[in-house]
Amino acid sequence: MNEIAESTAVVPSHVEAPTLSLLPLILFGIVLIVVFWKISQTPYQSDGVPRSRLTYILLALFGGTLGLHSFYAGYKFRGLLAIILTVTVLGLVFSILMAFYDIITVTHDAAGVRFKE
Repeated sequence: MNEIAESTAVVPSHVEAPTLSLLPLILFGIVLIVVFWKISQTPYQSDGVPRSRLTYILLALFGGTLGLHSFYAGYKFRGLLAIILTVTVLGLVFSILMAFYDIITVTHDAAGVRFKE
């Protein structure tokens, strides 16, 4: 008789559903991406003066996760994407890799003006 009493557990009359705390965050992220995409569609107006490649590299090294180098070169969407990705752990790793990739591959600003060496 004692074994039966121990094996029955008291189940609460109401069971809470899992909270949907991530859903508002995901929706907010989607809205931010759409807004940033619209902002990034405005064309980059270059003054024709070449930007410094050294400055671009330093911005990528020290502010690459925030996309500072992308803003410097006129790549607004990539800069905004880096900021959004930085707030997540996996995104932070991705934005660091993206910054190093940009250091190696980007040689022109968004208007096509080559960086000065």
